[in-house]
Amino acid sequence: MKTNPNVKYFDDFKLGDIFETNGITIDQGDINQFAGLSGDFNPLHTDEEYAKETQFRGRIAHGMLAVSKMTGKFNQLGYWDGSVMAMLETGWTFLRPVRAGDTIFAKITVADLKESSKNDKGAVTLKFEVINQRGEETTEGFLKLLLKKSGS
Repeated sequence: MKTNPNVKYFDDFKLGDIFETNGITIDQGDINQFAGLSGDFNPLHTDEEYAKETQFRGRIAHGMLAVSKMTGKFNQLGYWDGSVMAMLETGWTFLRPVRAGDTIFAKITVADLKESSKNDKGAVTLKFEVINQRGEETTEGFLKLLLKKSGS
């Protein structure tokens, strides 16, 4: 099996490293599919007439749809192909809605590094900032991943 040249191991990261994903435009099909996959048919996401009467003035994307798209875009960079062992922890705050037609990308910063006592792996905490086409932060959060060290 060929190794991806972009793979990053625990010891490849430095505190403060910053990565950015490409953007992706969220469309109504994404919202509908996510409702079906997740089982979350809240009318904020699925009923335009209902959603028009809320503070959002129309349908919005599921917060976790934006998170899923951004973790997927980060994964497409190839950093985790063979180095990630587990997702240890995650947390998200939703600051403003993402709507159909919005294009979002993520700025990811290495926020914490902790070596394992076994010396063959470590935990990397990545801070995510999800930003829309207007430069507004829509979501912030983190992923804590357990990664192999190089040569492990």
